Amino acid sequence: LRVLGQKQGNSAYLWIQNSGNTWANVVKSGVKPGAVSGTVSISGFVNGSYTVDWYNTVSGSKISSETVSVSNGKLQLGVSSLSTDIAAVVGAGGAVLHPDISLNIASNKSKASPGEVVTYTITFTNKGEDAALNMQLHFPVPSNTSYVNGSAGTGGSYSASDGAVVWTVPSVAAGASGQRTVQVTVN
Repeated sequence: LRVLGQKQGNSAYLWIQNSGNTWANVVKSGVKPGAVSGTVSISGFVNGSYTVDWYNTVSGSKISSETVSVSNGKLQLGVSSLSTDIAAVVGAGGAVLHPDISLNIASNKSKASPGEVVTYTITFTNKGEDAALNMQLHFPVPSNTSYVNGSAGTGGSYSASDGAVVWTVPSVAAGASGQRTVQVTVN
């Protein structure tokens, strides 16, 4: 077997070839190679379950799907009776992802008097190797202040009962950053 591909985080895209199935062997000499079997091993995965979708490389259609388990960080795919080429897409089907979110909260004022508005900026950065999905940011409104209605912007909501603003961020890619702002009035 000959394998070409790319691994990124907990995903992989593979093109698996029957090493005897080359242009010279098939077209030039007219020899069709026999089927081969083997195991493809890829290190660096997080332990867990993954979905593998197998594709016909001529038609581009999906042939089958399966769930495989990774242990000791190594993904192993069994390939049997391969006479031509096949492609595989490996995705995190329940594997534990490893985002690493850092937060920084800054205000535009170090001191404020009653009636003044203070703007807080929450900056988040994903320092991990995988995307953070459906991340929730929870900002408790400081004591002796009141939330300025509508200041949380799109996707933010204030809960008076919790005394906090919550944003849901659908996805933060590895290495990506973002910001949310909110305003409060000093009581």
